[in-house]
Order: sequence, then C-alpha cells, then structure tokens
Amino acid sequence: MAALEDLERIRESFHDNVDCNNVGGRRNPRLIAVAAGSEMMMMKLNPLENHGTTTTTHLVHAVASCDGYHEKEPPAAAAAGQCSQNQLLLTSFMMALIILLFSVQALFFQRNSSSSLAAQNNNYQQQQQQQHFQVAYDHLSADQVHGQNGGGKSAVRELPKNSAHEEVALIPCSGHGYMIQSNQLQQAEEEEEEEEEEVTADHIVSRGGRPRVSSADGVCKCHACYGGPDCSCQSGPECIIDLDHGDPTMYEAYWLVNGASSSTVIPGWQRMSYFAAAAAAPAAHTTSSSRVEQQQQDVAVWFMEHELDVQIRALHAVVGNAITEGRHIVVGTGSTQLYQAALYALSSPEQSKPTSVISAAPYYSSYPVVTDYLRSALFRWAGDATTFKLQQQSSDPNAAEEEGQQQYIELVTSPNNPDGRIQHAVVNGSGPVIHDLAYYWPHYTPITAPADHDLMLFTLSKCTGHAGTRIGWAIVKDAAVAKKMVKFVELNTIGVSQDSQIRATQILKAVIQGCNNYGHQGNRLQLQEADQDSANSNANAAAADPADQMTISQHIQNQNLFHYGHSIMSYRWNRLRAAVGSSSSSSTFSLLDFSPDQCTFFGKKTTPTPAFAWLQCNKEVDCEAFLKARGIISRSGRHFGVGPEFVRLSMLERSHSFELVVQRLASCSSPA
Repeated sequence: MAALEDLERIRESFHDNVDCNNVGGRRNPRLIAVAAGSEMMMMKLNPLENHGTTTTTHLVHAVASCDGYHEKEPPAAAAAGQCSQNQLLLTSFMMALIILLFSVQALFFQRNSSSSLAAQNNNYQQQQQQQHFQVAYDHLSADQVHGQNGGGKSAVRELPKNSAHEEVALIPCSGHGYMIQSNQLQQAEEEEEEEEEEVTADHIVSRGGRPRVSSADGVCKCHACYGGPDCSCQSGPECIIDLDHGDPTMYEAYWLVNGASSSTVIPGWQRMSYFAAAAAAPAAHTTSSSRVEQQQQDVAVWFMEHELDVQIRALHAVVGNAITEGRHIVVGTGSTQLYQAALYALSSPEQSKPTSVISAAPYYSSYPVVTDYLRSALFRWAGDATTFKLQQQSSDPNAAEEEGQQQYIELVTSPNNPDGRIQHAVVNGSGPVIHDLAYYWPHYTPITAPADHDLMLFTLSKCTGHAGTRIGWAIVKDAAVAKKMVKFVELNTIGVSQDSQIRATQILKAVIQGCNNYGHQGNRLQLQEADQDSANSNANAAAADPADQMTISQHIQNQNLFHYGHSIMSYRWNRLRAAVGSSSSSSTFSLLDFSPDQCTFFGKKTTPTPAFAWLQCNKEVDCEAFLKARGIISRSGRHFGVGPEFVRLSMLERSHSFELVVQRLASCSSPA
C-alpha cells in the first residue's frame, strides 16, 4: 500500500505541474516518463483497480492537450497541427516505455522463480537424504538394538534389502556419498578449465574417465567401498576397510537429520580479531562467587569465546560426568594440543633432567609420539606406568636419596583407549596426573559419578562426532597451571579458531536442548510417562524408560544424541560379539567382557560400549597382518605397548563399513 500511495502522489504531481514548469508550452519529458511509469506500476501493484486503457488514455490526453491548461488559446490551425503531431509522438514514446517496463518486470519475476525452484530442489534433496538414514535404521527393533531375544545372536544376519534398497534408489548418491551442489560444481569446473570433457546424454565424463552426475544435480563424492555416478555400486571383496583411526563418521546420520539445530552463520566482518568476544558484565543479582569465577576465567583464557565456556559447563552439568564449579576451562585445538599444553604446564624448566611421562599399558598410541616428537628438554616418554613403579620400588634408596626422587607425570585414560576399561592412577606418588576423559560419556560407558580431578581433558570429536571442528577443552583446578596452558596455546597457535569455537558452541547448545527436551535436568533422567517414585523403587525401573522402546531412527528424530549413540553402539557390540563368537582360546578371536553398572544419566544399569574393540587373535602371531590380508586395516598392539597378537578396531565408522567388517570377521571365525 505504501508503494501505491507513493505512485499516486507522483501521478498527481504530474497532472498539477506538467505545464506550470515549462516555458512556452514545452513539456518536461522526464516528468512525463515518471508519470507514465507510475501508471504502469500502479496497474501491476494493484490489479484489483480498473486502471486499464482509460487511465492510460487520460494520461496521454492530459499530456497531449497541454495547451488547454492556459487561458490564452493559440491559433486554431497551428494548434491543431502542432497538437496532432505532438500527440502521435507522445503516444509512441509512452507505448515503448510501457513495453520496456513489462520486459523488466518479466525478467525480475523469472529470476525470482528460478531462485525459488533451486531452493525447493535443495530442500527436497535434503529431505530425501534424511529419509535414507531413517530407512537404514527403521528395521532395527528395540530387541535387536539392546541385544534381547537371544543376546543378539541374530545380529549376524544380512540387513533387509527390499524396501530399504527401493527407497535408497531415490536418494542422491544412494546415501553412500556427498552431493556437491551445482554452484560448487560450477566452481570446480572453472578450476578445471583445461580438462577436456565428453558430454553424453545422461552424464558428464571427465578426461580421466570419472563418471559424474549431470551438473543440474551435482557430483557425487562416494564413501569408501562405493562407486559409480550415483555411488550405488558396492565394491567386492577387494574393498579395503580402514579402521585404524577413530574417525567418528557414525554420527553423520544423526546430524544429517538434526543439522538445522547445530548450524550457524558467521558474517565475513565478524570474529576477525585475535581476541575472543568479551563476556558481558555480571548482572547485579549475580552471586559474588559467580562474578569472581567469571572474571578469573576471562583473565585466564583471552582467546576463548565466553559462550563456549558457558555451554561446556552446562553440558557437564546435564550429563553429570565432571565437576566444573570453581574450575578453569581452557580451550584448545583438539585434546592433543591440550595434552601438550598440560605437559608444558606441569614440567619445571629448572629440573636437572626431563620429567618422565608414563601411562599404564595398553596406553593411547599417540602418547609416545606426541611426547617426544619435539625432543623437549622438559619431558620425555618413559613407557608403562606399572614398569616405572616397579623400577622405583626396586631402586637403591641411598642412590635415590642422593639423586632426588625422579619426577614424573602420569597419564590416565578412562575409559581407556584402546580397551575401554575404567582406569586409575598406578604410581600414586607425588607426581601430577593428567586424566584424559575423552570417552567418559554415557554412549560409551556408564556415568557412575562426576569426575573430580586436578586436570581433565575432553574433546568434541568423541562427544558429538565433530572431529573436523578440532575443539577440545581442559578442566583445570589450579589457576597457575591453567595460565601456563594458556601461554602454551598462545605460543603454539596464537589462540584457537574462533570460527570453530562458535560452531562448537552451537553444537553443544543443540545437544543440551535435546537432553532437556527429553527430560534430563542436572544429571538425572526424569521419566515423562511413569511415576518417578515407583520407578525408583521398582527393580524393573529400566523397563519404564520410553527410550528402551525406541528404534535408532526415533532417537535421531527426538534429538537424543546420547540415546542414539548408546543404542547404535549397543547394537554394534552385539553384532561384533555374535560374529566373533565365544572368547575361548579355541576360537579365532577374543574380546574383553564388560559388566553393567549404574548410569546416573540414564537412570539405570548400562553395559560399557567402548568406541574401540580391543581384539586378540588367538591363533595368529601378527593379528594386524592377518586382518590386512582380509581387507581390514587395524592398529597393532605394538603401538599401545603390548604384543602384536592384539589390534584395535574403530567402532565409529559408517554403517556400511561396519557391516562389511562384521561379515568378514564372521567368515574368519566360522569353522573351515
């Protein structure tokens, strides 16, 4: 309506002033054009009014018979000839202007329509991809997920192929790859201008022979063991499955459906400084202890986003797996950088020899490499903590007194990487202890109590699956240690990516919101559909948990990340145990057994489902080589401080890779 009123004022101004502003009866062509344009715009903006030819004719008549506005009339003959000629010229001019306006508006409408159709097409593709992952898990009943009805023995069956494969055929890249959209494809083609391409009816085939989907849709980048233009062709037995790294691609299915809640947009002008955004001043009603804690945190970590600090504390409060009150949060580029920062902070530059860094075997394979790769004079890798303790106990007391007690830093990974067991400090001496709690989350192990240690390390990659974001955090009790860790990060990388911190903040918000929606407050599970008091006193309280009756697909839809993670990990461990068979010495493989424990997050007993399988080959000396010959890449026990009969297998790969591994292990375990 505002546009119509503005155009109406233009038209009235034209009729009132068309001749008053001219000399000798000459008309102002600019004003005429504006008035004509305003008439046409009003016809388009308000089609309910009857503008039609009457309004246009009236406007042309007002312009053409301009001399009629003056009291003095010109000679009749001259006036008639001149006015007739002017009327013809003005009519032609206005008709051309009208056609031009129609053409411009038609072009604008066409561009808007194209953008709208492209947006609708992208939304459709995302919906189809989401439906694929629902189809992939909808066949799993609650019994199959939790290993009931026979302890999961039926888990070695191949997955149903009929309905799932029919629907997958409609999914871009068949659900086994990423679709590079048309705008990304255009950019890629511009970068490869020199590459000759052969255009066929259905596909564009590059000079290298790589099939690609039509540029109208995009290009499929296929996952491992899949190929073809739409990633629908599965490789045969020659396909190599790499389980050496703990790449948490298992979580892609969850975040594909719940991606909107974790998405964020960072304008190009924001977060350009080295320094993180300052926290808001504490409110007047904030307690003094909270204000002091916030001020300490702001001083300690100048490169950390304040909102990330808030969300980290909130997440631990919801899960109940760590104490954060009165502690300092230090952000790092993954927990690996924080491990190095902790070694730097806990070592003294005035000591006569490097501090020994130890951990109980089997220990995390990266510890020796990361500790020694710079050959620091502050610390050195000293191996197994149990061996170190025995050496200290057997050493000559007099020599030890003269040389001084050997300085050490003990690393405790709990749950342990690679075997998933709960670990504790071995030496129990005066040396500091770093607790690596990357896997102390409810989808991997029961949360029995909040961890309360001097220095604890966590990482986003194993909590939510976002390994590429490269965000970890340390919870530190001592302010001096926290400041030295901050100094190391400053010297090492001049802070931590603010873009990654902002993304991590939004991800943690989405996880917390999902927990709150389901009923987790603090670290207790509030049963929404059962009486809380009777459930607590009932020995079968776990059966009252609605989550036990949900499929993995329902957990995804309900935004329950930890329920989803625990369900799919339980399913995978049941599948793996059924494929490997009994853990007797006569079988091909052996796996560790775990006992259930009370989990405060789920409010019931749960069994550990570690992120890695610690597999022992009972009949082979070199288990890594044995599996490699069968197309499975693993990590040998030699990297973890034990023998080659052990290997570590990642349990966090995509579903199709995991299913192939299970089938191959089952074929190795079956009698010849």
